[in-house]
Amino acid sequence: MLRDIKLKVLRISNEWHWWVIERKKRNGNKLIENGELLTSDKLIKLSRNIEMHEIKIYKNRLKYKKYI
Repeated sequence: MLRDIKLKVLRISNEWHWWVIERKKRNGNKLIENGELLTSDKLIKLSRNIEMHEIKIYKNRLKYKKYI
């Protein structure tokens, strides 16, 4: 029972992180279309934020495998 709850929480967390990543990518694409330089502070900060969410997804996957 507790294992099932933990697995569900990890799945929900992963879905949320994927949603954030997709949203941030759309924002990045809009910035690029509007002429923002690829080396601008805004895009670098956005890229770091996306990487942070990707790392959290990776860690959640490791935890998920541990519970299966």
